[in-house]
Amino acid sequence: MCQVDLNSLELVNSRSIGAEAVALTALKHVKLDQQFADLGFNQKQIQAAVGNIIGRMVQPGSERSTLLALPKIAN
Repeated sequence: MCQVDLNSLELVNSRSIGAEAVALTALKHVKLDQQFADLGFNQKQIQAAVGNIIGRMVQPGSERSTLLALPKIAN
């Protein structure tokens, strides 16, 4: 049987998905994905738009900072 010293554990690159989940739920509630589809967006464009909006909701900043944060949020 292995034992782990809990006092020796260290968080590295920890992330939360709570804010992202709330934002996605809100966007689904107002059917934003369907509104984008009605405007002629394809699935990839819808995902990019929703990801950008969620990124700005969770961590407001410039478009560049949102673009840089998206891979971190998605992983």
